Amino acid sequence: MSKKNVSKVKTYRYKDLSFPVSDNDDVYVEVKFKSNADIAATAINVPGPNDKEIEDSGIEVIGKGKDLRSEMTSIVTVVMFPSPVDDNIAMDYFINGKLIVSHDNPKTESENPIVVLLVKFPKL
Repeated sequence: MSKKNVSKVKTYRYKDLSFPVSDNDDVYVEVKFKSNADIAATAINVPGPNDKEIEDSGIEVIGKGKDLRSEMTSIVTVVMFPSPVDDNIAMDYFINGKLIVSHDNPKTESENPIVVLLVKFPKL
Protein backbone atom coordinates (compact mmCIF):
# COMPACT_ATOMS: atom_id res chain seq x y z
CA MET A 1 0.00 0.00 0.00
CA SER A 2 1.45 3.40 -0.97
CA LYS A 3 1.36 6.49 1.17
CA LYS A 4 -0.46 9.47 -0.27
CA ASN A 5 1.44 12.74 -0.31
CA VAL A 6 -0.67 14.95 1.92
CA SER A 7 0.25 18.61 2.10
CA LYS A 8 0.63 20.03 5.59
CA VAL A 9 -1.83 22.80 6.40
CA LYS A 10 -1.10 25.05 9.35
CA THR A 11 -2.77 28.25 10.49
CA TYR A 12 -0.62 31.18 11.60
CA ARG A 13 -2.47 33.83 13.62
CA TYR A 14 -1.41 37.42 14.22
CA LYS A 15 -3.79 38.84 16.83
CA ASP A 16 -4.21 42.18 18.54
CA LEU A 17 -2.87 44.22 15.63
CA SER A 18 -3.77 47.90 15.69
CA PHE A 19 -3.42 50.62 13.07
CA PRO A 20 -4.65 54.11 14.11
CA VAL A 21 -6.28 56.02 11.27
CA SER A 22 -8.24 59.26 10.87
CA ASP A 23 -11.98 59.13 10.16
CA ASN A 24 -11.80 60.24 6.52
CA ASP A 25 -8.57 58.49 5.52
CA ASP A 26 -8.78 55.67 2.99
CA VAL A 27 -7.31 52.43 4.30
CA TYR A 28 -5.27 50.32 1.88
CA VAL A 29 -4.24 46.70 2.52
CA GLU A 30 -1.39 45.25 0.49
CA VAL A 31 -0.16 41.66 0.35
CA LYS A 32 3.28 41.24 -1.19
CA PHE A 33 4.82 37.80 -1.73
CA LYS A 34 8.60 37.63 -1.62
CA SER A 35 8.50 34.94 -4.32
CA ASN A 36 6.93 35.61 -7.70
CA ALA A 37 5.60 32.08 -8.11
CA ASP A 38 3.29 31.67 -5.09
CA ILE A 39 -0.44 31.42 -5.81
CA ALA A 40 -2.76 32.53 -3.03
CA ALA A 41 -6.08 34.15 -2.23
CA THR A 42 -6.62 36.75 0.48
CA ALA A 43 -10.06 37.57 1.86
CA ILE A 44 -10.51 40.80 3.82
CA ASN A 45 -13.58 40.85 6.05
CA VAL A 46 -14.48 44.41 7.03
CA PRO A 47 -17.44 45.68 9.07
CA GLY A 48 -20.49 45.82 6.81
CA PRO A 49 -21.06 44.35 3.35
CA ASN A 50 -17.94 45.56 1.52
CA ASP A 51 -15.52 42.65 1.93
CA LYS A 52 -12.54 42.58 -0.45
CA GLU A 53 -10.30 39.97 -2.07
CA ILE A 54 -6.73 39.98 -3.35
CA GLU A 55 -5.39 37.30 -5.67
CA ASP A 56 -1.69 36.56 -5.16
CA SER A 57 0.08 39.88 -4.44
CA GLY A 58 -1.93 43.08 -4.66
CA ILE A 59 -3.49 46.09 -2.98
CA GLU A 60 -7.10 46.97 -2.11
CA VAL A 61 -8.84 49.97 -0.56
CA ILE A 62 -10.93 48.48 2.25
CA GLY A 63 -12.79 51.62 3.36
CA LYS A 64 -12.57 54.83 5.37
CA GLY A 65 -11.20 54.84 8.91
CA LYS A 66 -14.59 55.72 10.44
CA ASP A 67 -16.22 52.72 8.72
CA LEU A 68 -13.71 50.22 10.10
CA ARG A 69 -14.05 50.97 13.83
CA SER A 70 -17.15 48.99 14.82
CA GLU A 71 -15.57 45.53 14.51
CA MET A 72 -12.24 43.85 14.03
CA THR A 73 -11.09 43.42 10.42
CA SER A 74 -9.80 39.99 9.49
CA ILE A 75 -7.32 39.41 6.69
CA VAL A 76 -7.02 35.73 5.72
CA THR A 77 -4.55 34.40 3.13
CA VAL A 78 -4.65 30.81 1.89
CA VAL A 79 -1.56 29.70 -0.04
CA MET A 80 -2.69 27.09 -2.57
CA PHE A 81 0.33 26.50 -4.79
CA PRO A 82 3.66 27.53 -3.27
CA SER A 83 6.66 28.30 -5.44
CA PRO A 84 8.48 25.06 -6.29
CA VAL A 85 11.90 26.76 -6.19
CA ASP A 86 11.72 28.36 -2.72
CA ASP A 87 12.25 26.59 0.62
CA ASN A 88 10.09 29.11 2.49
CA ILE A 89 6.74 30.76 1.99
CA ALA A 90 7.17 34.45 2.76
CA MET A 91 4.87 37.44 2.43
CA ASP A 92 4.57 40.96 3.80
CA TYR A 93 1.36 42.71 4.82
CA PHE A 94 1.11 46.49 4.63
CA ILE A 95 -1.56 48.97 5.72
CA ASN A 96 -1.30 52.36 4.04
CA GLY A 97 2.25 51.53 3.00
CA LYS A 98 3.43 50.59 6.52
CA LEU A 99 4.60 47.02 7.16
CA ILE A 100 2.43 45.42 9.85
CA VAL A 101 3.37 41.72 9.51
CA SER A 102 6.20 39.92 7.78
CA HIS A 103 5.26 36.22 7.61
CA ASP A 104 7.77 33.50 6.79
CA ASN A 105 7.43 29.75 7.27
CA PRO A 106 9.51 26.85 5.96
CA LYS A 107 7.72 24.49 3.59
CA THR A 108 8.70 21.62 5.87
CA GLU A 109 6.38 23.18 8.46
CA SER A 110 3.50 23.88 6.05
CA GLU A 111 3.28 23.96 2.26
CA ASN A 112 -0.22 25.39 2.29
CA PRO A 113 -0.36 27.83 5.20
CA ILE A 114 -3.36 29.88 6.21
CA VAL A 115 -2.29 33.28 7.56
CA VAL A 116 -4.81 35.22 9.66
CA LEU A 117 -4.39 38.85 10.74
CA LEU A 118 -6.87 40.44 13.15
CA VAL A 119 -6.68 44.23 12.98
CA LYS A 120 -8.39 47.07 14.84
CA PHE A 121 -8.48 50.60 13.42
CA PRO A 122 -8.69 53.03 16.38
CA LYS A 123 -9.09 56.75 15.83
CA LEU A 124 -5.86 58.66 15.20
